[in-house]
Amino acid sequence: MKTLNILVTAVGGDLGQSVIKCLRGCTYSTYIVGCDMNPYAAGRGDVDAFFQAPPVKEEQKYTDFLLKTIEEQKINYVFPLADVEIIFFSENRELFDSCPAFFVVNEKHLIETFMDKYKTVEFLKEKGLSYPRTWLPSDYAGQLEFPLIIKKRRGSGSQDLLKVNDNEELQFYLQRSQDVIIQEYLPGEDDEYTACLFSNGQTFYAITFKRKLAPGGFSQHVELVSDAAITEFPLQVARTLHFSGYLDINIQFRRTDRGCIPFEINPRFSSTVYFRHLFGFQDVKWTLDIWENNPITYFPRIKKGIGVRKFSEVIFDME
Repeated sequence: MKTLNILVTAVGGDLGQSVIKCLRGCTYSTYIVGCDMNPYAAGRGDVDAFFQAPPVKEEQKYTDFLLKTIEEQKINYVFPLADVEIIFFSENRELFDSCPAFFVVNEKHLIETFMDKYKTVEFLKEKGLSYPRTWLPSDYAGQLEFPLIIKKRRGSGSQDLLKVNDNEELQFYLQRSQDVIIQEYLPGEDDEYTACLFSNGQTFYAITFKRKLAPGGFSQHVELVSDAAITEFPLQVARTLHFSGYLDINIQFRRTDRGCIPFEINPRFSSTVYFRHLFGFQDVKWTLDIWENNPITYFPRIKKGIGVRKFSEVIFDME
């Protein structure tokens, strides 16, 4: 079997480290190159070669860095994992037209829609799906009861999410926050789910977990869901999507008295990717299968199970 040379970005984050574990655990022979802005990124020791990357906002330096790394390391596939990198590539694909590597990202219109939380809500509304009631600050005139949610319009994760309990708090945060949305608070922290949708352009594959979040906002505990009333919801979303080939997205939702309501759709791999891999839903491997012209096979390893995230430490010898 030939060795695939793969560049994984943002290896200091939990997603980058999880994707590396998926690559190590699949049937392909891989030479993995990692990069991160932080020279002491936690995933540095998990890759075969590591390079410090410039920030994406230094666009020319970042582009030159990618092209040079791809050429020198003979990279076949690039897995951009930070939101800012995914957006940059999606908006500047022409810069990499002559590049021999394949960039693992969704189609541009999916990224433009789902990286923007307000556009996501408008999409759900247009497709007749359930959605959280949402306003831009300029259009908001007290339509929601407290508590409510303020969060960044762009980006993902819960780090910039604020639960607001009264009007005084609301005005305080609005005066200090830019590019945000105001959204209804969905009750049911104990009834929250994360689902992954994968498609090769012909068949949809889906897996849904009930999850509990750690204080940092990532999934600490997941439980495989088999309840058809819940697992059918991600497929409802899937049937409204228009794309020509590869698709890998993550849907986060809560079950309420109004049914399942998605509050975030991420058009990229999510941090539960290694949980999925262990359960048999190997979307990182399947991504390689598509472009290596190999069939996708899904064999759920267990029908009922729980996953718990563990932690580890790494040190760097400074001598």
